[in-house]
Amino acid sequence: CHTLVGVHIMGEGANELIQLGSILIHARVALQQVSKTPFAAVTLSGLYQVACDDALMKLNMIRQRRGQSQ
Repeated sequence: CHTLVGVHIMGEGANELIQLGSILIHARVALQQVSKTPFAAVTLSGLYQVACDDALMKLNMIRQRRGQSQ
């Protein structure tokens, strides 16, 4: 199970996004859980879902490469 370990956010509205990241980290929420959580369409907080989707896709690609090389 993969969890968030930190967030880096700069710019306008960063304080609210950092707060959400802090909650997700403190709760030890898995990437899969964030990926499946419905976020309001086209909001900055939805970027957590996009980032988790991206991380999960990269993890799957790494697993596939390892499986092919064995």
